[in-house]
Amino acid sequence: MLIYLYGVFLIFWEIFCGTVFFGSFAEKKAEVDGRKRKELLLLLGLVDYLIVTFCSEIFLLKEVCVIVAGTTVFFILFRIKYLQSLMFYTLYQGCALIVDYFTYLIFQRIFAMSPEMMQGAFAGILTAAVGKMFLYCFVLIVEKKFSTEHTDMLTAQEWLRFSVFPVFTIFSMIAMITSWGEEVNQRQTYTLLCISLGMFVMNFIFFYLVQDILKREMQIRENNLFRERVQNETAMYRSISENYDMQRRRAHEFKNQIFCIAELAKTGKYQELNHYLKEYEQEFYRSTDMIDTNHVIVNAIINSKYEEGRKKGIVFVFQVNDLAGIRLKDEDIVIILSNLLNNAMEACEKCTGEKIIKFKFVKEKKHLVIATANHYETPAKLVNGQYQTTKEDKELHGFGISNIIAATEKYGGTYAIQTENQEFKFTLMIPNEPDAVLE
Repeated sequence: MLIYLYGVFLIFWEIFCGTVFFGSFAEKKAEVDGRKRKELLLLLGLVDYLIVTFCSEIFLLKEVCVIVAGTTVFFILFRIKYLQSLMFYTLYQGCALIVDYFTYLIFQRIFAMSPEMMQGAFAGILTAAVGKMFLYCFVLIVEKKFSTEHTDMLTAQEWLRFSVFPVFTIFSMIAMITSWGEEVNQRQTYTLLCISLGMFVMNFIFFYLVQDILKREMQIRENNLFRERVQNETAMYRSISENYDMQRRRAHEFKNQIFCIAELAKTGKYQELNHYLKEYEQEFYRSTDMIDTNHVIVNAIINSKYEEGRKKGIVFVFQVNDLAGIRLKDEDIVIILSNLLNNAMEACEKCTGEKIIKFKFVKEKKHLVIATANHYETPAKLVNGQYQTTKEDKELHGFGISNIIAATEKYGGTYAIQTENQEFKFTLMIPNEPDAVLE
């Protein structure tokens, strides 16, 4: 009876591996809730059991029926076209058959087990179990290679630690088969099968435990990203508000200055008038926006950063053109420009030599090109594919580049980061029209 239930369990384990395999290429449908998902997978398991039971003698018919059933269920569960679902499930079933054959060869060639022994009740079911565990390892590799959901948060070393569980399970079951063979009584068979079943359950629990941890880490990262975005946007809008207040004060003072100029001219004090106008001209150029891109938000950001950099002794070199009507939303412009220029200025402040920032924001045909190039003294640290912040509060900082990339990819854009000759270059190319194709 236990061997019979064990076989049913292996059918459901193969379906579980199929969900991991599909999850590497397609997104789950949000409208399918957890209960309905479980019911569909349970139904698929029962259908597969009936197919295996009644079509076991006709291999081709059995495989076709299994593929059609699996394709239909996974089409309902994932955001994928039916033809794509058919292609992926056929590929998955093909991989499962190859893995089973590979497992059979291992036992026959390496462990010198006879076909009769592997077809026995105890050794046969454990041989199939080893094959399903190899299949599990295969889909984990596929998920690591192709999935973009959470797997990038695990380092190669962490993935190696994760693999200890399935590898240990495989070697343990191989040891059971080669050590015991068919020389076991019914009680020993039940004991060993329960142990191996427990190993499968441990792998299943550990897999979802890791998934839950990764989801929580992703949520924490998104919260930190959002917090930094809010801080950058708040600082930027505060700067814009301050500039607006300054403009209002200048407008109020303008009538007094006009009155003073008129009085000097009326009284014929032309030397004093000339001196006053020169001082006012210098003050006018210091207080007037130096860059005009025909875009209010872009002007506010780069002019405020230019003024901030001027006070810190940083030289700005700008290349801009008419940016009226660009596709980017105001909040995304703030995220991209604030983070780019803040990072560049932070690096330049630490330089003992030249402090130069080259900034480019131009509209070229159907694309936007945004780029910064700045000198640096200490190169930024790259850890697990991410640049680390040099600020003390690393929990609340260090997400600037991630925010830039996220905002760029939101519009289907691309980015490039280069470091050469003590210069850090960050270049973005974003389609300015929905149908624009990046070359």
